[in-house]
Amino acid sequence: MTTRVREGSLLVAVIGEEDLITGLLLTGLGNISDSKQPNYFIADIKTPREDIEEAFHKFTHRHDIGILIITQYIAEKIRDKLEEFENPLPAILEVPGKNIEYDSSKDAILRRAQRLFAVRSER
Repeated sequence: MTTRVREGSLLVAVIGEEDLITGLLLTGLGNISDSKQPNYFIADIKTPREDIEEAFHKFTHRHDIGILIITQYIAEKIRDKLEEFENPLPAILEVPGKNIEYDSSKDAILRRAQRLFAVRSER
């Protein structure tokens, strides 16, 4: 199931467990690019770090991706890459896993936003 992307619009990409990807596809957000690259990567606790890093690199270097959703426990495997990523797009959103509780203290984007607002409030 794929959808046609309008010229100038950006996609949502996902790195996460199969249930999350299935939800993405059922909502119609699934896409296969002209170069046959999907906008999702299925990963779980057994997925090697190298495979997750490769998917992260591909999605963050695609010009048609505006948001990258990643399951938090998967994000933990590449936390250093998330911390290094400073581009405004794609925006990275960490979400809880199916059976693993979300920990806001580990969310790199949330921590960055909190630091930004702390700096602004000190002015």
